[in-house]
Amino acid sequence: MKPLAPHLYAIHPLGYAKDALARVSLSREKSQYVYRFLLLTEGSLTARLAGEPLLLRTGDLLYLPPGARYRLAADAPFSLYQISFDLHGAGQGDRPLSCVPAAELREEWCSPLPEGEEMTVLRAGGVFSGTRALRRFSALAAQDRRSSLWQFFADTALASTLAELLRPAPAPAPERGEEILAYINSHPEATLTPASLAERFSYHPNYINSLVRKRTGLSLSAYLRRIKMRYACDLLTRGGLPPAEVALTLGYYDYSHFYKAFRAETGCSPTEYLAGRG
Repeated sequence: MKPLAPHLYAIHPLGYAKDALARVSLSREKSQYVYRFLLLTEGSLTARLAGEPLLLRTGDLLYLPPGARYRLAADAPFSLYQISFDLHGAGQGDRPLSCVPAAELREEWCSPLPEGEEMTVLRAGGVFSGTRALRRFSALAAQDRRSSLWQFFADTALASTLAELLRPAPAPAPERGEEILAYINSHPEATLTPASLAERFSYHPNYINSLVRKRTGLSLSAYLRRIKMRYACDLLTRGGLPPAEVALTLGYYDYSHFYKAFRAETGCSPTEYLAGRG
């Protein structure tokens, strides 16, 4: 079993302006061939990784393992550090055979495993919030790369960040997730978003999405749509409202968006639903 020896190769500051050329370049799907962090230093953006949209805010860290395919999107200028590294030391370059998903991090990176088991490292990418990475890597980027101590500080910063990510986070109280679901269920007419729920419950939007998925099997956006469309069915039948008025009641000012959401959830149009209930 080869011991892990985190080694940082490069840290590059990157900035993206709000212009058409930058947005086109940014939105292209990219393939990740090395271990990499994208550390957001200013602004916000959305990363689509394995089909899942992940929101990043200033200070958030996006982990990208070898083989990851991803896209980035942003409505305003932002800046980040692109941090490339290896987990097996300089020049070794062997890729791990087994890994720990980012959503199920454990302390295995710091602990010996039973004989015969592979050393586990991160496989699936993900977003991490509330870490000290921004402070660590900002200090590192400000140092002279030509210094004989730069590599020592770089590897130390990388090892500290990895250890922080692999340390299990304290689990929220079980009732907190139920409280979020109860709030969503009791406000079907409201225009709820990951950002508004995050502000109300003081959690990161990605974490609220994780809580909802664990309890319902659905992403936050899919669950919000399901609750809204169940209420739409109730308004159409017992409320006696016409489809266009139902759409407005639920915050859909473009009827085509309501129509698509209703069909995606029920398998039929609002008119067909009413006809079938008649």
